[in-house]
Amino acid sequence: MKTKRFYPEDWQIGYHGIKPIGITMPQLHDEGGEIGSNYYLGVVREERKKGFGRALQRRAVEILQVRGAKIIVGSTDAKNTAMMKVFESLGYEFKETQYFYAYTGTL
Repeated sequence: MKTKRFYPEDWQIGYHGIKPIGITMPQLHDEGGEIGSNYYLGVVREERKKGFGRALQRRAVEILQVRGAKIIVGSTDAKNTAMMKVFESLGYEFKETQYFYAYTGTL
């Protein structure tokens, strides 16, 4: 059974009053729809360090749970300590280091 993975209607812009402060874009990963992640989370530069990243990530988790995700994974750059703190504050457990490769040549 193939599962739809992207639900753009779940992608949300966060507001503080009428001012947009960030965006969250949850997605499912596996065919069964049991693994999800927040494909993208962004907070407007001037609104950082106010707890909005945590609130947006929490919202993504809630949306994924409604979609049926039982495991929610996340990743960030090793230098992005703010996002690491968001993950830790929401109860995520550090699992492993991932390597990133880029190909820029021709075959």
